[in-house]
Amino acid sequence: MKFVWMSKGDGEAIVHAFKENKVVERRKMIFDLTPDSYLGLQSIIRYRDFVRKELARFFKTDVERLVPLVVDGLRLGQRKILFSLFKRNMQLYKEIRVEDSSGYVSECADYHHSNSSIHSVIIRMAQNIVGRNNSNLLFPCGEFRSRHKILAPFCRGNSIRLLYVVSIWLLSLAGVWIMLNHDIFAPGFLISAIGFFLKKIILVYNS
Repeated sequence: MKFVWMSKGDGEAIVHAFKENKVVERRKMIFDLTPDSYLGLQSIIRYRDFVRKELARFFKTDVERLVPLVVDGLRLGQRKILFSLFKRNMQLYKEIRVEDSSGYVSECADYHHSNSSIHSVIIRMAQNIVGRNNSNLLFPCGEFRSRHKILAPFCRGNSIRLLYVVSIWLLSLAGVWIMLNHDIFAPGFLISAIGFFLKKIILVYNS
């Protein structure tokens, strides 16, 4: 495989991809992607084609992974974790180690990143200190985080379990998983805006 520089358009494509003030151009590259926009096996590749077809696809995938979905407010990794825990038929009051749950997520939800990445996402989903989560989706069994500077390095949360209100919310919406993601084993998204609304009502009522 050989990259070639054939015209001024190759340089412009690289500038649009990496220059900080070219946000509009990068957004247009993402929107212009089609399912058949890929290079395939070629011996000679123009820089412009690589940026528009391959690098733009990476930008799109990165946005899908990092930006929460407006429907349920969850990122792709958080959605895969919840999907995996319920697929495992996790009992309401049964604790599970974070290491075990991260291994199961990577196995059944097609999580492409390392176990340490899943581990950190699970811990953040269970943190309930002020300023961390609007409402934590997992119950922390142990001290997962502290705002105290001295205590923070010693917080080692090892186990999690499902919150009661989260269990009601997801079990009541069983069967509403819509598989629209290109990943084979990954859930596309869950129509759960009503579920989150009911969850907040239960939390306010119990407080």
